[in-house]
Amino acid sequence: MERLAEIFLELQEKGAANLNLVTGAHYVPHIISALELARGKEMSLPVVYNSSGYESVETIRRLDGYVDVYLPDMKYMEPELAAAFSNARDYPQAAQSAIAEMMRQTGPCQFAEDGYIKRGTIVRHLILPGHTKNSIAVLKYLYRTYGEDIFISVMNQYTPVWKNEKFPELNKVLDRLAEKYGVTQNAIAVAWIMRHPAGIQTIVGSTNLKRIQDISKASDIVLSREEWYEIYLAAGKMLP
Repeated sequence: MERLAEIFLELQEKGAANLNLVTGAHYVPHIISALELARGKEMSLPVVYNSSGYESVETIRRLDGYVDVYLPDMKYMEPELAAAFSNARDYPQAAQSAIAEMMRQTGPCQFAEDGYIKRGTIVRHLILPGHTKNSIAVLKYLYRTYGEDIFISVMNQYTPVWKNEKFPELNKVLDRLAEKYGVTQNAIAVAWIMRHPAGIQTIVGSTNLKRIQDISKASDIVLSREEWYEIYLAAGKMLP
């Protein structure tokens, strides 16, 4: 805890805007102890708790008084989607309960003169291709429940992961197209996103140089209309 507190203070000295704690649920007791030590040494940075939203209310309650800004996801309103993509059928209820406790603690969003948020809850939502009804349900729930007291960040940088054994037909198509274009299956998946009519931008969440190099080859691939829809249908989607 002492070293973590030192890191908090070092970040403040370097001019950090806040302390961003990412997926820290399993370290909450240690985080609280480190924050107490750092605040005892005049640390005044806002604390941001960055979370998937799949949290217990008990954990969030323990953070009352320690966190200034909550940044949770609200991924699903449909239990079937939560079960299929995150193996967590209870995600919708868990996230709703956790966000309710976050909002109880922070109240409406407050911003400093420099534009940085200093207190409040910002909920992120990633739009999944083919599941816009789920996204609409999430946005309706948040607005009807919290109105303008909550801020929402809508994201569109979905990246499908290849070789999921649950989707053998999709894997087969990705394998064939990867061989045709001489690239990896990941590059084909990203090329599919780049060909999407919504103009989706891709953010690669990796520090592996080879993987980044492989995926970057997607910029040289222009899938045909037939190939794009072949991937779409292989993923289990239906044409309107």
